[in-house]
Formats: sequence, structure tokens, C-alpha cells
Amino acid sequence: MPDPCRLRRAAAWLLVLLAVPAMAQQPSPDGTTRTTGSGGHLLKYSSQQVTVDLTPPQQEELARLQSRRCEASDAEGLVRQSAASLKALDFSPVFITPDVGLVKAEHDEVLISHGRQILRGLLKTKAPMLPAKPDHQSTQALVVVRPGVHGGIVHLELTRTVWDSNGNAQTSTVSDADSYRRFFAPLEHDGDCSVIYEARSVAMP
Repeated sequence: MPDPCRLRRAAAWLLVLLAVPAMAQQPSPDGTTRTTGSGGHLLKYSSQQVTVDLTPPQQEELARLQSRRCEASDAEGLVRQSAASLKALDFSPVFITPDVGLVKAEHDEVLISHGRQILRGLLKTKAPMLPAKPDHQSTQALVVVRPGVHGGIVHLELTRTVWDSNGNAQTSTVSDADSYRRFFAPLEHDGDCSVIYEARSVAMP
């Protein structure tokens, strides 16, 4: 005959398993979080992917960080200087397409030590319902160089995806000013890219 205590415990765990994914699917109050991939609503069978959009004030602030007008009129030179700046910031690999003024790069980081990775792995086997924590991230850089009569425009976009110990991913636009200042610092010296150029993004209706 089945043990009533075991049945109650199993029923309680089942309620938890059903409730946790449902709570994870709730949208953010300000509507900036979008679930772009979900491994199930009631029964979780895979990881979840979430994109966090910037609020309008954050977008306005970002527009003052992403683009600079450069006195140097050599667009190909600005492309190569942009690539060199990303490499100096430990982005790898870095790809350039000088013909269209494009630079793409990636920077991967492990957020916890090897010892912590082992500890988390052991804890997951003993207590699988422990809350997930970030463990690695990848930052994607996209640089566009637009040539002009009186110099060029250099525009940088940074997007970061963070994965947690459950394999869930959260993607967002990097908005901290220091990330953009460190990229543009060498260009200010070599390409005279000191003038802020506000290039605003507009969502298509």
C-alpha cells in the first residue's frame, strides 16, 4: 500500500513544479521584458530565453553614448581603428568588412570560478529546485562606420546575453556609459572622434 506521507510529498513537489514555470512567464510591469523562447508553461521541459528592452529614457541616454562624429575622412581607417579598439578590450574574434564599413566582435566571460562551478554542479544534483544564478555571458559588438564629406560617423551597438545555471538566457542592450567611453577613447586620439552624434533608433509601426 502506498505511503500517505510520500504521496503528500510528491503532490507538494508537483505543485511547485507547476507553479514555478507559470510565475516565470509573467511579463514585467513596465512591459520591457519579452519572452522570445520558452521551454513550456505548466511543465518545464527546456530553458527560457528573455529579451529586456530599454525604456524610453534609457534609449535617449543611450543615443548620446553610441555615436561619434570623426574628423578623419578615411572610412576604412576608422573601421580598422574601431576593430583595434575592440581587440584592446579583449573582444575576440573580431571581423571587419571595410567595403561596407562594418565591424563585428564578441567577448565571452565566465562569471564564476572553476571551484564555484563544481560546487553548483554538486548542489544541483542534491537540490535541483535551488534558484538559478548567472554563470557566463557573451557581449556582441556591432560597429557601423558611415563616411561623410567632412569626416565620418562611428556608431557602436553592444548587446549582452547572460546564461544562468539552468540554461536560461537573458539578452539586453548594454547601456552603461563606461563601456562606450572605453571603446571611443582610442578613436578620439587617432581619428579625432570627439563630437557626440545622436543617432536615435525608431521602431517600425
